[in-house]
Amino acid sequence: MSRLIFEPHRRVAPPAVPDATVTVEAPPQLPRVVPPSFLRRAMPVVIVILIVGMVVALVASGIRLISPQTLFFPFVLLLAATALYRGGGDKVRTEEVDAERADYLRYLSVVRENLRTHAAAQRKALEWSHPDPEELTTVPGSRRQWERDPGDDDYLVVRAGRHDVPLASPVRVKDIADEIDLEPVSHSALRGLLDTQRTVRSAPLGIDLNKVSRITVFGDDDIARAAIRSWVAQAVTFHDPTLLTVAMAGPGVEDAEWSWLKWLPHVDISGEVDGVGPARYLRRTGAELFEALTPVLTERELFGADSGAHKHLLIILDDPAYDLNGVNSPIPATGLDGVTVIQRLDGADGTTKLPDYLNPERPVLQVNRNGVSARIARWNGNDWQPYIDEADQLTIGTASHVARRLSRWDSNPTHPGLRSAATGGATFTSLLGIEDASQLDVPALWSPRSRDEELRVPIGVTSSGEPLMFDLKDEAEGGMGPHGLMIGMTGSGKSQTLMSILLSLLATHSADRLIVIYADFKGEAGADIFRDFPQVVAVISNMAEKRSLADRFADTLRGEVARRENLLKQAGRDVQGSAFNSVREYEEAIAAGHDLPPIPTLFVVADEFTLMLQDHPEYAELFDYVARKGRSFRIHILFASQTLDVGKIKDIDKNTSYRIGLKVASPSASRQIIGTEDAYHIESGKDHKGVGFLVPAPGAVPIKFRSTYVDGIYEPPSTHHNRGNPGDPTAQAVHRAAGGR
Repeated sequence: MSRLIFEPHRRVAPPAVPDATVTVEAPPQLPRVVPPSFLRRAMPVVIVILIVGMVVALVASGIRLISPQTLFFPFVLLLAATALYRGGGDKVRTEEVDAERADYLRYLSVVRENLRTHAAAQRKALEWSHPDPEELTTVPGSRRQWERDPGDDDYLVVRAGRHDVPLASPVRVKDIADEIDLEPVSHSALRGLLDTQRTVRSAPLGIDLNKVSRITVFGDDDIARAAIRSWVAQAVTFHDPTLLTVAMAGPGVEDAEWSWLKWLPHVDISGEVDGVGPARYLRRTGAELFEALTPVLTERELFGADSGAHKHLLIILDDPAYDLNGVNSPIPATGLDGVTVIQRLDGADGTTKLPDYLNPERPVLQVNRNGVSARIARWNGNDWQPYIDEADQLTIGTASHVARRLSRWDSNPTHPGLRSAATGGATFTSLLGIEDASQLDVPALWSPRSRDEELRVPIGVTSSGEPLMFDLKDEAEGGMGPHGLMIGMTGSGKSQTLMSILLSLLATHSADRLIVIYADFKGEAGADIFRDFPQVVAVISNMAEKRSLADRFADTLRGEVARRENLLKQAGRDVQGSAFNSVREYEEAIAAGHDLPPIPTLFVVADEFTLMLQDHPEYAELFDYVARKGRSFRIHILFASQTLDVGKIKDIDKNTSYRIGLKVASPSASRQIIGTEDAYHIESGKDHKGVGFLVPAPGAVPIKFRSTYVDGIYEPPSTHHNRGNPGDPTAQAVHRAAGGR
């Protein structure tokens, strides 16, 4: 089977996991209670005795002879005694404690939100690294395929399911002298917060294959196999075949449970072929498999050596009859370096037959049904302890889908039958469905298209071998436009890519739908091949030497903006009484039956525009003006240059929506264009001309591609259908542009 070379991208950085220690203030302490002195306790009694004595004396001496002020004095003493007895200290202390408790509970609510934010970030990172098994079907062919390398934290870690995991950020409470002195409500709230927030509930949990030499799995056959399928599917989805080999033995190797493994490049035996292609590490019995693995196993050291000299070998044993613990076992009890064996055994128990069942490097697991899902328990020597609350289960259909999507790829360039995705027969004519460029059926190529398909053409192939579609329409209409920026140093294939874009658009759109202005400041010969196309209204080259040409270019742009603006105003007044706001409204009026002339999209290519701005800095305002107005008037500009001088281009880059980065001279230039350094790391040389990255929208993931080559000698096929008119001027122009003679 022919495979494509998968060209890995620089890994997208996973979400950051906060791991800084969170320090929590201790709860407030209760105020220390100081018992009152004897004098303070006795004083109220003394005052009461004095009051009683005074009343008796007053009565004995005759109340009528006493002034009212004298009668008031006993009541004052009574109030003083009451105040002295009750005191104000306890009340003050209670109010202080209540206030401190309220403040601390408010503080804990802030801490709780902070910890929840940490937990959410940790969960997001775990979900990114370990997605649900059903989501694996979207990874093959994407940037995330085979993204993990030995230096990554999640290298060889496969998700087993969901379980409660500790919070990555340590939570520390400031030192407490004595818990007895703490305010009880605040202390209880703190304990509840710690018990709840130190754990991330039901988060993805993985098994590090690098740290285990053998995993023994008991349980129901179907459930256990579904769990193992999930582990294997994740391993092969995220790990390159040069880093991971998978081998499997079992009577059901050709049955649905495991037959999907044959599609994986990870099971191929390097350098060996059989009747149907590369030989595979797939056997019906363990004995047959280990015989095939003998050359691989004999060069391995004992487990724990951590040599890293060999790629990891994952062995699946679904052969309960094979005794892996026998005297003649090819794998010693301690295991081998870089080898993990997953062995499924019949029955729900059987741990008494296994040595070292407490060894963390040789876990014994049991997969049981838990309602509609499954759970995994781990043997601790006495009983089964919860290990995974919700075990992953991968269906046979999903596993087959993942394997078939991965089957088209390989990372080993010496593999027989490989072809590059960028050069695997994809040409300008094949992408456009043209059988013979010398016999074009121009009316068919220019036939009306739906608006969704208009201005949308293939210009090359992606690293996955799929056509790269260039959609010039405005982003509001589902395209990438209206304006774009292309940067590529000398030898990067910038001219080749521009030619591919223009030729694809011109070959598929009539002058009623598209017109082109090609402005080349340096005056290279590449622009001249487009002069004969009826859609090309102007080719302005060598502007560096002729000031008049630069002025003509500026006048042309200003004039076209003014012409379209006036046309929309006049037509709008005639049709609806007010000006049309955009060409889109104008075309809606045409579709409604109004007889109006077409307004084709104007595509302006400004090649080496930075050199133009260097000699004519005033044109920066012109470009900015046209870029802002062009969205409504369907004037689209592609700015192309070898370098990007941010200081000179002013706001031009801010008005562009799509970016094309070919080989550039520095990492910073690459970051300015596509947001990553990938364009800088494109290899140099003629074999890599036209290789670049397309960012279809701000913030989008760069798409690696190679543009079609249209500057060579075109060789027509030996036989063709004479459907077109070789004398058609457009057919002749396309033929010459495609390399014909």
